[in-house]
Amino acid sequence: MSARAAIADPIGEDHRRVFADDGLYCAHPHMAAAGDGTFLLVFNTAPRREVVLHPPLDPAFQNRLMRSADEGRTWSAPEPVPDAATAGVECAGLTALDDGAVLLNQWQFGWVPPDACDPADPACCLPAQLAAGWAASHEFAGLHGAPADAGLFPLARCGGQALVSRADSGTARFRPAATLDVAPFAGGYGMRGGAVLDNGDILLPLSDVPHYRQVFVVRLDRAGRQLGPPVLAAGGPGHAFEEPAPLRLEGGAIILFLRDNETRMLHTVRSDDEGATWSAPRRLPIPDYPAAPVRLPGGSIALVAGCRRPPFGITLYLGNPSGRRWRGPFFIRADLPDIDLGYPAALLRTDGDLLVVYYGREPGGGGITTIQQSIVPRTVLQRLAEPHVPG
Repeated sequence: MSARAAIADPIGEDHRRVFADDGLYCAHPHMAAAGDGTFLLVFNTAPRREVVLHPPLDPAFQNRLMRSADEGRTWSAPEPVPDAATAGVECAGLTALDDGAVLLNQWQFGWVPPDACDPADPACCLPAQLAAGWAASHEFAGLHGAPADAGLFPLARCGGQALVSRADSGTARFRPAATLDVAPFAGGYGMRGGAVLDNGDILLPLSDVPHYRQVFVVRLDRAGRQLGPPVLAAGGPGHAFEEPAPLRLEGGAIILFLRDNETRMLHTVRSDDEGATWSAPRRLPIPDYPAAPVRLPGGSIALVAGCRRPPFGITLYLGNPSGRRWRGPFFIRADLPDIDLGYPAALLRTDGDLLVVYYGREPGGGGITTIQQSIVPRTVLQRLAEPHVPG
C-alpha cells in the first residue's frame, strides 16, 4: 500500500491532548500496563528554550509519570520519577512484570562545569561540542536557526549512569534507583522497556549512549538486579543503532526493532535463546522511527512509529506473527505540522481498541509540544490485521 493511499483514510480517532505546559518542552512518551490494570505513561520535560534541545543537550530534563485507572480515558497529574532530584536524563522505559510490579529504566548523563571536565577524556563533551552536535543534527535540520546564545550550553557532559527503579504495583511509588554495570559499553540508554522471560527475568535492551551506534542487552531479575554482563545484540559498519523496542513472540523468540541513524530504516534482530545470541540485523521496509510493537489477538504485530517527513504524523504497520512480512503505512495522524513529533507507544485496551500516545506540536497550537493520544478502533484493527500466516 502506498503512503498516498493510506493517507486518504486515516485510521486514528478521538485525538486528545494528554498533557501540555506553555513553559515546558514535552516529548518522548512510553507506556506500560501494570498487573493491577493501571496504565503508566512516562515522558520527558524540560524548560522551553529559544531552540529545541533534546535530552543529550539539556541537563534540565526530567522523566515524569502519569497514571490512568481507566485505560487512558483520564490521567493523573504528572510527577517526577523516581524522584524530583533525578534530572539530566534521557528518555525512559517501563517494563510491566509478571508479579504485578513495574521497572523504570533511565540513563542519567553526568553534567559538570566545563573546567571540571578533562578534554582528553573521550566521554567528555564540552559546551562547544554540544553546540556543534546540535547544529549538525538531522532531527533539527530546517526547523530552527543556529543557537544565538552560547548560554544554552553552560555545562559539559561527561559519562553518566544507567539506572533501574522498581514499583511494586501500578499505583506504588518507585524506589530509589540502582545502577547497572554496562561495561564495556560507554553507557546504556533504552526507552521501550524490556522483555519478560518465562522464569520472570527481564531482558533489557539498551544502546551505547553517547555514541548511539550499538545495541546490547542486560539480564535482570524481578527486583531489577543485574544477572551477568551485557551481551551485544546489534552493531557494525554502516549502521548507527539505537532506541531498541523489544517484543516476545508467541513461540518465545525475542525480536528487537532498531532505529538506524545511518540508513534511516528500521531494522530487527532476533534471539531464539533468551538473548544469549542474536541474528544479523535485518532491514525492514519501514522508514518511520522510532517504533513500538504490540502483539494483537491472533498473533499479528501492530507497530506504531513516527513519520518525520511530509506528511508529518503517526503511522501503523501490520506484521505477520514472525515479524518478517509487513504492510503499511496506515496513518493514525497525518496532520502534525513538523518533524518535532513521534515516539509513539501503544497498549491494547480490554475492549480491543488500541491506545496510542505520542508527542508533537498540534495543528494551530502555537508551537508548543504536547503529549497526545489517539485511538485505533478494534474494528479497524480486525479489518487491517494480516491473516495468521506461517513464516
